[in-house]
Amino acid sequence: LVLSPDDFGAKHADIGGGYGFAVARLDSGEVIVTYVASGSEAERAGIRFGDEVVSWNGRPIGEAINATPILWTPIKPSTAEGILLQKQRFLARAPVGTTTEIGIAGPTPRTVSLTATDDDYETLARTSIFLGRETNDGAAGSSAELKAMLTNETVTTRTLPGGIAYIAVYEESYDVYQPFRAAMETAIAGGAPGIVIDLRFNRGGDDNLAAAFAGWFVDRPVFYEYGTTYDPGTGEQAVLWESWSEPRPDRYEGPVALLVSPYTISSGEGLPKVFAETGAGAIVSWYGTNGAFGMESMGPVLPLGIMTAFPQGASLDELGRIQVDSNRSMIGGVAPTVRVPLDRDTLERAMAGEDVQLSYAVAWIEAQAGGEPAPTPKAAAGWVIPLAAIIGLVVWFGRR
Repeated sequence: LVLSPDDFGAKHADIGGGYGFAVARLDSGEVIVTYVASGSEAERAGIRFGDEVVSWNGRPIGEAINATPILWTPIKPSTAEGILLQKQRFLARAPVGTTTEIGIAGPTPRTVSLTATDDDYETLARTSIFLGRETNDGAAGSSAELKAMLTNETVTTRTLPGGIAYIAVYEESYDVYQPFRAAMETAIAGGAPGIVIDLRFNRGGDDNLAAAFAGWFVDRPVFYEYGTTYDPGTGEQAVLWESWSEPRPDRYEGPVALLVSPYTISSGEGLPKVFAETGAGAIVSWYGTNGAFGMESMGPVLPLGIMTAFPQGASLDELGRIQVDSNRSMIGGVAPTVRVPLDRDTLERAMAGEDVQLSYAVAWIEAQAGGEPAPTPKAAAGWVIPLAAIIGLVVWFGRR
């Protein structure tokens, strides 16, 4: 991992231009227009929401998407679906002045020629709907910059219609747990009929905190991880700590829905991991989590303030297997148990400003209150071993 405080204009030179529209691939496989900028050349050319795009500069649209680089996304995807999402978003970015030919299907197929103009990364901002809000991640150079665009808080709360509690957690740092605990205690005291935990932008932090969060929702001790580091002497992974999620005596027993995204990364993926293993609640999203769950250490600082980081260890399950991290087939992360459809209806609603994923989470909670069966699969319970008293302190940048 290489982090630089300044890209010296390279990003703008590479992707500073937009064509005035954006696309997304539906569950059906079609690639459609999801956004058209008002007053843009694309709008004047008659491109509209829902138009099917079939080619890009003479290449089939699927090939064009696959060939799109995603160097400038502020949080690098680790799974195949996360990569595909970003390739779709960056397809419509190019150097200012670049001309491209877009093939549009329809009763009368046509080809439209468009030139990229400087739009302050507008198409990236308008396609950040997987975060539940419009956020110009194109202008962000890092997860820290993106966090600053979203909020100055570590935890935000509100009450949704029907009394459902909403709690957004943005990182797993030590100043998070007290406001999270206060939000949980308020929800429990107020008799909240359900809780939505929004982790769609959670950039991770400390593993012990993530394990502690899960204690509010589990009804039995749940193994969280063996935290390991590479031992250069043996060439093996050495276990530094063993972590469990212990049920709290005042835990919440109502329905809980987690919102996640490909920007849910590192220990931010810990609570979804526990939910997937135990069926403690639903994981609701269009996409799974990032799939980057291992530990890293900071390396040397290079000239111009460029920082480096290197993989240092892995999170292992009870059987000693690497967990959550994406593998060489780009399969990893934590998948939704309630997957929101990617179709014209949900995308049109999202582009109109509705937080569609939140709507699905609320509907799931209301269905549980109505006695309908939960669509969340429940994993078989693993065998439980005594909690070892191995306590490790993980520094902030020890996780991605």
